[in-house]
Amino acid sequence: MIRCQDSAFRDFFKELRARGEYPKPTYSFNKGRHRLIETENEKYYVVFKREFYHSFAHEFKGLYDTYPHLEGEGESINEDALKIALRKQVDQIVFIHPNGFYGVYPRLIKAFCEKNGLVRTQNKPNHYKGLGGFTETIKETTYSFPKKLMGLF
Repeated sequence: MIRCQDSAFRDFFKELRARGEYPKPTYSFNKGRHRLIETENEKYYVVFKREFYHSFAHEFKGLYDTYPHLEGEGESINEDALKIALRKQVDQIVFIHPNGFYGVYPRLIKAFCEKNGLVRTQNKPNHYKGLGGFTETIKETTYSFPKKLMGLF
């Protein structure tokens, strides 16, 4: 069972090596919780999460009129992270959760969320502190989607 961010990425690297893929140096984003990982054959945008989006089914009830087979928990990714994944042409976005790895194609997230009205901008802004006391205020845009859209990696 994955307990922390460090063990999450260590276990992911171990999984890649077990598949015969060897990770190259990575780029880190979002306080190290997001990483761009490349192997000889694949590119991954990997996100460490502690839990799924438990209230997804409640917040997006209408989605299940069209897609009843996707009912349940959800997942989300910030628009900036999705843009990086698309720009870097990653093969999969992999979400690392305490119970395993879940993969999904970035273009699938973008298309599914835009088609079904699952792109939201926060009402309340987040405040981020930077170097030298600089503070940035952002209303983040997120793409939220059903967990069942992903497969086990």
